[in-house]
Amino acid sequence: MNDCLSAPLDVFIAITNRCNLTCEHCNVYATRDSASDLTTDEWIKFIRRLAELKVFTLWISGGEPFMRDDIFSIFHEIEKHHFHYGLNTNATLIDEDTSERISALRKLFNIVVSLDGAKQETHDKLRGKGSFDRTIRGIENLLKYNERVSTYTTVTRYNYQDVENVTILGRKLGLESVKFNDLLPLGNAMCHLPDLTLSNSQRRAVTKEVERLRNTYGNFVIGTILDMGQFFKDFEELEKIGNRENPRCANGLFGCGGGIQKCTVRPDGTVVPCDRLWSFHAGNIRETDFLDIWRSSPSFSEMRRRASISLDDIEECSGCEYKLLCIGGCPAVSYELSGSVFTVDPMSCYRIYKGEGFPYHRSKMSQQTTGKTIRI
Repeated sequence: MNDCLSAPLDVFIAITNRCNLTCEHCNVYATRDSASDLTTDEWIKFIRRLAELKVFTLWISGGEPFMRDDIFSIFHEIEKHHFHYGLNTNATLIDEDTSERISALRKLFNIVVSLDGAKQETHDKLRGKGSFDRTIRGIENLLKYNERVSTYTTVTRYNYQDVENVTILGRKLGLESVKFNDLLPLGNAMCHLPDLTLSNSQRRAVTKEVERLRNTYGNFVIGTILDMGQFFKDFEELEKIGNRENPRCANGLFGCGGGIQKCTVRPDGTVVPCDRLWSFHAGNIRETDFLDIWRSSPSFSEMRRRASISLDDIEECSGCEYKLLCIGGCPAVSYELSGSVFTVDPMSCYRIYKGEGFPYHRSKMSQQTTGKTIRI
């Protein structure tokens, strides 16, 4: 599948490698504090190029965006164009003055703050000592001048029993929503998987809990845990009615829009399908025009070809009774564990999810992959 959109709909811009926290689950940890960030002028030139190409939406992340002294110069350039854009931050550097300046950004539609617990002991265990208090102060400062502030919680063994408290805290603070996402085995998380990874029974339990919170608090509670819970319910229904009566048939690797509808630009200008596929390089905007990368990169061609891969062609999946609904999951997990985007993600496997144990072999979970791959 070589056909592609004339330009991506969404571009995620990791604006800096620098960060003031050392999170155990950081998926971009490999380049943390690298001195290779694009300059102000380079980012401004690139934003103008995206405007020419009529990209719809931008997401600004890092590292931590507010580590850049020029961040408002970059925001102001984005404001000159048609984009709507979102912002991911840990909020620890946001004082009241910064929050008031953010409120003047008219096209900024959402601010997402990373919050990994409802109390200091939980959040700080994952993100570093003192980070919880600074994050809460940052959120409070943001909410004095900005309405559309949400939080993003990566659910781990540290905090999976704290999701209700995070929800209650979010309501108390006045957030727009709280988002609960699964931990993925990427980046720095590979060093800590035995401590962070939920067992399948714990995943099922936390999914039920987040679903209960959704029923109680409505759309205030969102995230991939809910999405995956609904996805697995479809498999449960398939078990009840049998394959032959199933009206839907996927049977292919459809589980990602990276390189198809969206992409990410790293702080040094490297283009990748998404920030989870941090080392799956497609080109660099310092060397090649972005449109040429989008149209012609072999890496993006691979991502576009995934949809043509049948699960019948994958040894682990060929005889699976659930393959009619399966879409292969996240290619970043596949790539991290096997070195290929043409395999399946065990986090998205219903056979694994409904069993006991862990989505990865425990004997492999303690292996750190500096330049290596883990095979399951």
